[in-house]
Amino acid sequence: MFLKRQDHRISIFGGLLFLMGTLATGISVFVVMQRQAESILSKSLEVSLQSNVRLFENRIDQALKDSQIILRIGFVSRTQFLRSYAEFP
Repeated sequence: MFLKRQDHRISIFGGLLFLMGTLATGISVFVVMQRQAESILSKSLEVSLQSNVRLFENRIDQALKDSQIILRIGFVSRTQFLRSYAEFP
């Protein structure tokens, strides 16, 4: 009878140790993966924003060039150019 009690205690203690070890490992993996995911998302967002900045800068530069071209041509051809530009941007 004494051995059955001791065996029961040992199996309960072993199960609790296994459960605690599994829980600690799971939490550790979660923390590591969270940091890694945050790092990847942060870098991705930074690259995306830099791309948007370059795109806006290129559009502004192109608009300035178009404005300079319009100012250089005569009034009659300017209205014709604006009409054609409005049809085909």
